Amino acid sequence: MIYILTLTFFILQLLDWYTTSTILKNGGREQNPLMNFLFNLNKENVDLVMSIKALVSTTVGYFIGLAMPLLLVVLIIIYLLAVIHNGKSLWR
Repeated sequence: MIYILTLTFFILQLLDWYTTSTILKNGGREQNPLMNFLFNLNKENVDLVMSIKALVSTTVGYFIGLAMPLLLVVLIIIYLLAVIHNGKSLWR
């Protein structure tokens, strides 16, 4: 079960990476203050920042899921909502 939850979380990380990168390339801006700060530190390599975030988040999510699977489910729901929000911005 934990592997399925972690894989789902990783896929959502990849979708967040794709949608965020696409929005930024089309002139949009990052709404998360922490990610916006990290992007401003490394404006030339947003994909590197997003890939590191995806790997770190997935790893942390796995260990959270081992201790509290319900918390990982909550994180999955949060990222699903973020991806849906980004998707709506792309489809306008």
